[in-house]
Amino acid sequence: MSSPIERLPVEIFELIATNLRLPSYRALRLSSRRLQLLVHAAFAKDAFSELHTTLGSWSIDHLIKIASHQHLRNAVKAIHVRLLTHLDYETLTSITRLGIFPPPKRFRRVSGVRDEHITNESVTYDYITGSEYPQRLYHGLVQALRGFPNLKVIRIRAKSYEPFQWRNNMPEGDQLFRARCFQTLLDAIIGSEVNLEEFAMTKAGSNATPHKGVHLSCSGFKIPPQKLQALHHRFSHLQSLTLSVDTSYNTDKRLPGWEHAITDFITTAPKLRNLTLSLDRILCLSHYGVAIVRSLASSCRSRELEQFRLHNVALHGDDLNKLIRAHAASLKKVVFSDIQLLCGDWSSVWDVLKECERLKFLRLFALNGEKAPVRFTRRYTERPNITLDEKKSDRSMSDMLDDLIVSCDAQTEPTTHNINVHHEDGP
Repeated sequence: MSSPIERLPVEIFELIATNLRLPSYRALRLSSRRLQLLVHAAFAKDAFSELHTTLGSWSIDHLIKIASHQHLRNAVKAIHVRLLTHLDYETLTSITRLGIFPPPKRFRRVSGVRDEHITNESVTYDYITGSEYPQRLYHGLVQALRGFPNLKVIRIRAKSYEPFQWRNNMPEGDQLFRARCFQTLLDAIIGSEVNLEEFAMTKAGSNATPHKGVHLSCSGFKIPPQKLQALHHRFSHLQSLTLSVDTSYNTDKRLPGWEHAITDFITTAPKLRNLTLSLDRILCLSHYGVAIVRSLASSCRSRELEQFRLHNVALHGDDLNKLIRAHAASLKKVVFSDIQLLCGDWSSVWDVLKECERLKFLRLFALNGEKAPVRFTRRYTERPNITLDEKKSDRSMSDMLDDLIVSCDAQTEPTTHNINVHHEDGP
């Protein structure tokens, strides 16, 4: 027999339920078969268009339940995978052993894990790193992804900022955990036959420096040819790709051709319009980035590429110039940040950008090397950048680039007066 609240018209029920917090709102919806049928379109869009998972079994089960719900599954457009660290799992394990919920305040709170899920979540790290292949996770992801007919976006990233002691290198256990999660997610994308339009490995805005990235080692992108071919079908309509790589990871086995793994992965998306690459850590740029950019310059050809963002890498000017020139016919927006130019000078880069006739936007931030346009001592307060934007200026991009070249050649810092750019605080 239905309860009084279940017998209310959907409009009246919505007036009552909207005063609840979102988790309680969703729980109430899923608590009754009849209430599941009273699905207001606005509720489905607001509460279920973007789903989050830590890849713990409880969150995978939650995805599967939504995927099997005929009135909610169509609303899902994006899935965000948030990865915890081994320190987070150590905290969850300690709480589980104590067995007091909610846990005492001496335990730090692990963001994204509710008290009732702590015990279930605490075993995720050991399960993924301890097994040869996480079959249960794979099958759960495939079952969930198959149930979302309108899924277009998958983003995988760190749940929170990394500990400061990771500034030079990630612990080996966490690197293994992230690599296994990444590879299992790719397998699930292939197995579920979902067609994506966006795949990302960081958190970032349209012009911001990527952060909370996966920082996956280059070996994590080493994918067998058969799987690359299958991924090509799943990425055949991919328009936006964001990669977070740690080229300096010191335990990588650098077999001949290791640097081509990133290029091979990118070329699985033939219709790419937006490419963002973070190839190292901000405070630890390695010389291995040179080989990756050289591989991209030689082999990466995305004919429809309109937006290119490059962050956290040391490279040679000739390789960057070659990469830009290969996409000059389509590029409209370019963002460079935290780049160390080891050979060549920045003026030659601006010269090549003048060949991009459709270029409308250029943002430069924390560039180092010969004739770098921005020089300052790194601080984590205000971090200035230079933006050339045709929409906000009465001058052409070519003219602004000419002024930038003159300024760099003169070894002076550009100002709003001499090249008509917009100075802003860093992202």
